[in-house]
Amino acid sequence: MKNNFGTCHICGKYAKLTSEHLPPKSTGNNKLIRCYLYDQIFSPDHLPGKRKLLDFKTHRIQGGFRMNTLCESCNKFTGSNYVPAYSNFSNRVFNAMNNMSTAPQLGDTLHFQAKIIPLNFFKQALSIFCSVLDPATVTLYGFKDFILTRDSSTLPEKPFSLHMYLVPTNGASKNLPATGMVSPKSGKQMLFSEFASPPFGFILNLTPQDACISFPNLLEFVNFKFNESATLEFNLPLLNPREMPLSFDGWKDKLVFSPSGVVPVASPNTA
Repeated sequence: MKNNFGTCHICGKYAKLTSEHLPPKSTGNNKLIRCYLYDQIFSPDHLPGKRKLLDFKTHRIQGGFRMNTLCESCNKFTGSNYVPAYSNFSNRVFNAMNNMSTAPQLGDTLHFQAKIIPLNFFKQALSIFCSVLDPATVTLYGFKDFILTRDSSTLPEKPFSLHMYLVPTNGASKNLPATGMVSPKSGKQMLFSEFASPPFGFILNLTPQDACISFPNLLEFVNFKFNESATLEFNLPLLNPREMPLSFDGWKDKLVFSPSGVVPVASPNTA
């Protein structure tokens, strides 16, 4: 077996890197996948009127998507402390979406209540981005101490925001490292990263002073303690992560999410 040594994306130590499933293997990320390279997605040929993304050759990966990004210590730490809460909530939402009597459409908003362990879930989502980002960016934003101090609910000093949306259960996945684009609202440069794998998609906004992302920000999850559960309301858009660039505020609110396993609530826009 090849020895993969490098800088751990969380603790920053030079060590043998383990295979990290993104998202966790326990969410069903253990099957054959076909993926596109970053350069293919941003190819000049992948533009309106030219080749569709589906026309590009895919790369096959057995056993789910994974990257050699974390040392054994960090992999075990996040796996034992944060993965169970993330996988439990992910699997319940995934199954609930599959059991809906009426399939939601892209652009719909799904509004529901569900039990979650917020801080654990938030830290696992952020841990995924540590693998997606380069180690220098993780260090710059101070994610190490926040993630590796299990009971800490103190955010790093450098501001960021983390936003969540829903992905169709048969939808695509995305792993997008730190990328610059011009904000559709201010016209200024913004820096963000995106990760999506059914049923969730996340956008990590590294320039939150430009608040052009209108869907839910998960920063309030840090107001909870480690392993503290809560029943929260969610109001999440259903989007296609294949869209490039992602439309940050072009979603609507018309569908009430009411499968088994979560409690439906009245949509605030359906008076």
